[in-house]
Amino acid sequence: MESLKRTFYIIAIAIYLLAFPQFARADVNITISGNGSGSESTVTTNNTSDTTVTQNNDAGSNTTVDSSASTGDNSASGNTGGSTTVNTGDASSQTTINNDINQSSVNAGCCPSGDTNVTISDNGSNSNNTVNLSNTSTTSVTINQTADVTNTATSTARTGSNSASNNNGNVSITTGNITGSHTINNQVNTADIDIGCCDGDDDVNITIDGNGTDSVNTVVFNASNFVVIEKNELAFLVNTSTMDATTGDNTADDNVGTVNIVTGNITIGSTITNDVNHNEICVCCCPDDPGDPDDPGTPPIAPPPPGPSTGSNNGGGSSSGGGDSGTGGTTLAAAAGRVLGAAARRLPATGGKFLLLSILASLMMFAMGAYLRFKANRALALA
Repeated sequence: MESLKRTFYIIAIAIYLLAFPQFARADVNITISGNGSGSESTVTTNNTSDTTVTQNNDAGSNTTVDSSASTGDNSASGNTGGSTTVNTGDASSQTTINNDINQSSVNAGCCPSGDTNVTISDNGSNSNNTVNLSNTSTTSVTINQTADVTNTATSTARTGSNSASNNNGNVSITTGNITGSHTINNQVNTADIDIGCCDGDDDVNITIDGNGTDSVNTVVFNASNFVVIEKNELAFLVNTSTMDATTGDNTADDNVGTVNIVTGNITIGSTITNDVNHNEICVCCCPDDPGDPDDPGTPPIAPPPPGPSTGSNNGGGSSSGGGDSGTGGTTLAAAAGRVLGAAARRLPATGGKFLLLSILASLMMFAMGAYLRFKANRALALA
């Protein structure tokens, strides 16, 4: 029994955390209700959320590399009694310069604004009820990047300048190979900007219901989401690659016998890569694109049919008797930014996933409680 109770508590806590996550949500609830005939009520609410990100990067880099490799400049002269051989080894020089300058990363996620509930109900005849509601979200990102980069690579490699003269015999001079390379990689003024938005978890519910005859009920709702990205970038790059390679310039004079001179190969190369002013920008809640065949967009929502009126009409639009209990009247609704509808009856209610999770949690807790009660009664009966 104790193990079953412990399991029940763990499940209940887990469901509560899922149903009621701990993040800031500011619900907006506006109600105009119960006002007398001929009254005039106006509610104006402006909700504004501003996110501003500014980054300034200013960098300078001056890199100089000077390398030298030499295996030549040998001398074998004036020898007698045999052959003379001069062999020089290979020379190799590799230079690599990597610059990663002014990297910016911006990740502006979602801050849920909460549900919006507007209710105009049970107001008297000839009343004038108005709700003006505006939700505005603005995300501004400004990045300024300036870079001044200078790279200088100089290499010298020699396997030549050997001398074998005035020898009494055969002479052989063999010089080695030279390999050299310069690699300069510049990645300057790059930015990765990711602007996210909520996934539609915030509901908008507008209800106009039960107002008197000849009442005028107006709801104006405006939802705007602005994203402003400004990227200013300036880059100055100077790359210099100089390579001096020598395997020749050998000397073999006034020798008695055969002379054989073999010079090595030279293989050199320079690679310079510049990735400058590169940006990756993702605004992850783009609107429907009617020109994109793969994006069907949001289907139009048909307006609800007019609600039935009660009481007999006298031709002037007011119910007989002139009371305040009629459901006729005039209803005006306007919306910008999101498709909304309003009529002189209750609109369908909508809910997010949290309502569903709450219902599931309540049902599970009720079932577990009933089971525990049943077990307890059965234990008492057996006792």
